[in-house]
Amino acid sequence: MKNCLLALTTLSLLSLASAAPSAAAGQKLYDGTCAGCHGPKAQGGIGPSLKDASKWKADLFKRALKQGKDDKGVALKAMMPKFPKLTDADMKSLQLHLKAVTK
Repeated sequence: MKNCLLALTTLSLLSLASAAPSAAAGQKLYDGTCAGCHGPKAQGGIGPSLKDASKWKADLFKRALKQGKDDKGVALKAMMPKFPKLTDADMKSLQLHLKAVTK
């Protein structure tokens, strides 16, 4: 019984740690969903540079990804997909990654 509780506690802590926002998690998300258009270092390509977006407040960043609107509330270009299923931790991770690569 004691070993089961220890295993469950360890598993719970590992799950929480992996769910915590991080630049490394953001890089994985970015590489899989954003780099193809915005470039490997968010410098721009098919899509614009994301240097400014790395500095947006969390609510503006969230609106861009979930609703497709920029920091001024203007609709992003039609080719920009929306990501309604991203969690707050995912978005924080993406922003941490962007801040790291656009210094």
